[in-house]
Amino acid sequence: MCVVTEDRVDLSSYEVNCIASTLKKYLRELPNPVIPVEFYNRFIEASRQPREEACVVSLRHLVAQLPVAHRSTLQTLMAHWCRVCQLQQGRAEPPAVLTQALCHVLLRPSWDNILQMVHNTEAHLRIVELLLLRGDWGEQLPDFGTTAPVVQLVSVYRKGGSNKLIKIYQSNGKYGFALPLRYNSVVELINCHLNTSLRQYNRTLDVKLLYPVSRFHQGEEEVGDVEAVTQKLMAVNCNYQVRSRLYDQHYEELSKLQQEIELKKHAQDAFRETLIILQEQILANTQLKKEALPHEMEAWLLSKGVKKERINSLLQDSSAQVRDVGRETFLQSGSDHLPHHNPSTWLLADCSRQRAQELLAGKPDGTFLIRKSTKVNQYALSIVADGEIGHCLIEETGEGYFGFAEPYNIHPDLKSLVLHYAHTSLEEHNDKLRTTLAYPVYAQDAYIFLQS
Repeated sequence: MCVVTEDRVDLSSYEVNCIASTLKKYLRELPNPVIPVEFYNRFIEASRQPREEACVVSLRHLVAQLPVAHRSTLQTLMAHWCRVCQLQQGRAEPPAVLTQALCHVLLRPSWDNILQMVHNTEAHLRIVELLLLRGDWGEQLPDFGTTAPVVQLVSVYRKGGSNKLIKIYQSNGKYGFALPLRYNSVVELINCHLNTSLRQYNRTLDVKLLYPVSRFHQGEEEVGDVEAVTQKLMAVNCNYQVRSRLYDQHYEELSKLQQEIELKKHAQDAFRETLIILQEQILANTQLKKEALPHEMEAWLLSKGVKKERINSLLQDSSAQVRDVGRETFLQSGSDHLPHHNPSTWLLADCSRQRAQELLAGKPDGTFLIRKSTKVNQYALSIVADGEIGHCLIEETGEGYFGFAEPYNIHPDLKSLVLHYAHTSLEEHNDKLRTTLAYPVYAQDAYIFLQS
């Protein structure tokens, strides 16, 4: 973590190589380098003077002409690097590694002419070295001997279109990309790496030195056989057009596939949501089916297009379990002789209302009988509920169905009605009748015995 005080910045928690790399990256990525691109050609011309003293004088004169911000920055950086050199007091050689690291950081040409940097590497090295060793930066340098110069720089064209630079070192008649120097000439060094990759010096340069570029043909092409060059150009152009069409075709196919995949993903998501909704509806319908009353089932069947005659046929021809779903408990007991199946135990055709009250007096809740109503062609139910005797009219439709009210008039006969309400409370028709048709009036004792 960087600690900032009033007069200094504490970078002690960082490694030196990290700080140096950060500074170098910052200087390299400046829009305009420390020595501005406007001064680049003038510095290069000054470095080409053969006499060292004259070259130093020219370089000092150019530094004095730099803009204030650039000159101050260069003064601060050089003073710092002089102090770094003081730490190398015990070494006889000048700081060649430092000058090599800075030669393309402190100055460079404009981006339009960036390739000039490849051919001007020696000039870059001389400029930085003379500025560092002979410039007036206010710091004392150690007494260095002569340096082993870097004599060449190779530009390697890498995958992706970027240029990478790797230095060639020379000392005592030997050459190489790194110590120890083993080659007797640059030609021998280059020929060796025609078949050997440069990866051993830099892991990112997994290439070989296959195609040389002459330093004497900057921006020029050697004029040869015009006809041969023309034929080669036409062949390259033809190949380019073929590959361009192939690329367009593949790109179009890729776009269609990506669009199709995206549509299928959306469809899959929609189907998944639809499936969840359908599953929820199935569960809800299953629950409602269990809770549905017969008249509700009939209404649902009618809404789905089932004809009334078909429903009547199903009601008449179905088993007793279908017609009277409330009797399962008693059917499971193994008895086929429930008193409800015998109309004579509960149907009293000539019984009056007064007689019905006498017969039901003192009977338990749920004791009932069905009698003729005072209304023509109608029946009435008399039943004991909450210790009191109640009466309820049974309606008969024109089609011969019985029930207590529409739309509950769905029973084909009185027996079907009795069997249904033997296990379904009458409360849905009359709040005071909170009971079922439990005990036929003339079979009460036998029914209680069966219940036990």
